[in-house]
Amino acid sequence: MIIVLAFFQSLYYFCVQIINNYKNKNMKNVLSILTIAILFIATSCSKESKLNRKLDGKWVVTSQDGVAATGDETSYTFTKDKKVGTVVVSSGGFGITGSYTLIDDKTIVMTYTIMGSTSTSNVTVQDYSKTTLTIKDEDGTVTVLTKK
Repeated sequence: MIIVLAFFQSLYYFCVQIINNYKNKNMKNVLSILTIAILFIATSCSKESKLNRKLDGKWVVTSQDGVAATGDETSYTFTKDKKVGTVVVSSGGFGITGSYTLIDDKTIVMTYTIMGSTSTSNVTVQDYSKTTLTIKDEDGTVTVLTKK
């Protein structure tokens, strides 16, 4: 609540300063202040982690422990919903649906229920970009995935 009040108070003073600068016809200052305000608002509005924004979609396993993937395609499909989402792991025509939670930009906790038994897997994200995701599971297996 206090943060919201402080934000609106800052916004009020910002508007007063714009009006005063406009009255003084000092447009350079007005544009500078406006640019800073827009950048502040744009960067502070997103609470979603960087990884969660990039994770959404289908990722295909390209290698495990440095060995190229062969045979049936194995994929992970992530559907985000803030910090908790749905993950579907599929291979050879079979799929397992579960949920995932992002602890931070380096840890994904995946939970699956198979035949009434729930399994949880903690995965460490070693590297990620828009097209490549490198993860390490609890057993130390390093998997490289490519976004499809």
